Amino acid sequence: MAVSHGFHPPWNMGEAVLARNFAKVLMKIYDELSIISTIDERRGFSHEFCKSEQFNVKFYSSKEELRAVLSNKSSSESKIAVHFLNSSLIGFLNVARKARRIYLYQFAYNIYNNPSLIVRSIGALPLTYLGNIRIVTTALSSYRRFHRFFARHCYYIPAPIDPPNHVEVPMNRSNDELKILYLGHGSYLRFPYDRTLKALLRLKKEGYRVELNAYISELGYVDYLSFVKNFERRVEKSGLESLVKLHLKNLSETEKWKIIGENDVLLFPPLINVAIDPPLVILEAMFMGKCVLATPVQSVPYLLGCGRGVIVNGQSLEHDIYEALKLLIDNRGLLREYGMRAKEWVSKAHSMDIVQNKMREILNGRRT
Repeated sequence: MAVSHGFHPPWNMGEAVLARNFAKVLMKIYDELSIISTIDERRGFSHEFCKSEQFNVKFYSSKEELRAVLSNKSSSESKIAVHFLNSSLIGFLNVARKARRIYLYQFAYNIYNNPSLIVRSIGALPLTYLGNIRIVTTALSSYRRFHRFFARHCYYIPAPIDPPNHVEVPMNRSNDELKILYLGHGSYLRFPYDRTLKALLRLKKEGYRVELNAYISELGYVDYLSFVKNFERRVEKSGLESLVKLHLKNLSETEKWKIIGENDVLLFPPLINVAIDPPLVILEAMFMGKCVLATPVQSVPYLLGCGRGVIVNGQSLEHDIYEALKLLIDNRGLLREYGMRAKEWVSKAHSMDIVQNKMREILNGRRT
């Protein structure tokens, strides 16, 4: 099985995409905006972050550097919006006290299963008593569990998704073939490929036509090369070389949306909570009208509820994936229904305009 490689700016990294989309929302609220971020080249390139003369982004690779800059700027800038990517809020308490107007935005990780993140978040509690501080999270499951600890200025807000106006999607697709997409990090906990391949093998033996397109990011916190080698071996051992296409590359934004459009089903089968919440790739697939198969981690049950997708059980993953894919192949109408419901809901709940209105209310002191 051949593995394709390619280097592109890492625009499908969730942290960079979410920060960029929030930045676009803030641009529409403020005439003058300065965003200072700890984003680095592993999650997005500064010169491509957002192209606008109104928009001024400065990137610092370390918290120490960022802290020093904030100390100097806070006395001269009238409006500063500060983005933190996975940084501790409590570490900036002294800086925040000096600022005229700083909005700290706590990132979207689901903290419930990570005690250190729970302590960090509870440690940020004093920040909510400062009039110029707003703590915002897109992690609904975490917010529901912990918002009662924060007496004020702590908010849930939907993750803003900024889809392209138009995506070229190939026509004349075979109606009896199902194209399945995995797009994400090369981590077994995020993508237990052996269980997925067993489900595909059962479908193949029964004469069903399926294709798995796996796009593995070359960035991240894991040894993706070992993951890919083990993945390849398992594909070859299973005799599924003709059904599985493995791509080791970082996708541009244009490529990402095009690839989502080319597939029928997005597969998101993590075994534990190991991603930002909600997983942006799920929201992006929903915007494209795709059916999502996912395990019930993080806020997934909320996203895919009311017939907007299919929940598969991590304990019986092989069987559930097999049954779900078989059902969708046999009933293309059901596949389209899932996609239509998903697109209709997410276009309202997570649109840039909706998030802009909610953010404006928060910044004006009205809880939403």
